[in-house]
Amino acid sequence: MSCQNALNLTPQERHDIFIGFFSKFGHGEGYGYGQALIDFLNWEISSGRIPERTDLKKGSNWWKVVNGTMAMDLAGALAGETTDSEASPWVLWSKDTGSTDDQKQLWIAHNYSIEKGCQIAAGFLDHETEEERQFIKIVLKILDKSQEMSEPTNSSKLGEITSKVYPNNYPISAIQLSELKSNLTSLTKDSR
Repeated sequence: MSCQNALNLTPQERHDIFIGFFSKFGHGEGYGYGQALIDFLNWEISSGRIPERTDLKKGSNWWKVVNGTMAMDLAGALAGETTDSEASPWVLWSKDTGSTDDQKQLWIAHNYSIEKGCQIAAGFLDHETEEERQFIKIVLKILDKSQEMSEPTNSSKLGEITSKVYPNNYPISAIQLSELKSNLTSLTKDSR
């Protein structure tokens, strides 16, 4: 998979891949365990991190590549492809018939793609503002914690939280970053 392919996917192509995969392999009603991933993609697009086709030079190459890596992984699994000597976690997910640890396996597959995407997109981080880089670190920490807690992805709950708490514009401003950090701190205190 090339960085350029991940970068150049349009929002509609990304959306079609996510919808296609989770319509077939969501392991539940609607998009099943893919609902939160689709909601997050919609936030990435609406916030301007992955802009519409007419704005290819706008947005964030880092976000485009990381998300595009996952989209390419999903497309490969949908086509039954493997990229290594071992099947990717998405291929394994697509072959699973619905086990008791679906949520855990979803997070393993998700973070596999995110980690791979982060490695591919690493060179683009220098092009982000300092505030956006800090925001990216926060998002990645939240993903790790979500996997650790096996946070449910088969509803719109995470998508609703994302759209309420994360900035609706790109890049995040210093004020928005400060507010986000404050909101996350109060959420952490409230959950204790």
